[in-house]
Amino acid sequence: MLLRRSPHFRSASLKVAAVFLLCILAISGIAQDKKVSKPVQHKMTAIEVVAPQSGEDFYEVTFRRSQRHYRLGSKAPAKYVKLLRESARKHTPVTVWRAGEESDIIEKVER
Repeated sequence: MLLRRSPHFRSASLKVAAVFLLCILAISGIAQDKKVSKPVQHKMTAIEVVAPQSGEDFYEVTFRRSQRHYRLGSKAPAKYVKLLRESARKHTPVTVWRAGEESDIIEKVER
């Protein structure tokens, strides 16, 4: 005996299939690798290191040959601030690490 499928059954099957497909697409979208930026380092000479203003949580640092302003967290090690100020005063380069090429946040400073 053949079972006959009613129109209601067919409609419900299509809805379940559509929901299943949407779930699969959503999961695959979440699981895709996002572009993860790699830390970058550059030798740069500081021009100016501005202390945090009221309400700000970062030093603003300007480097020679860069039109961008970079930020160093106010809770960063004092050694980093000292090295950047020394770089500006003596016109000597320091190695600066940032989270990625597009980042303006200074993560680490070394001589």
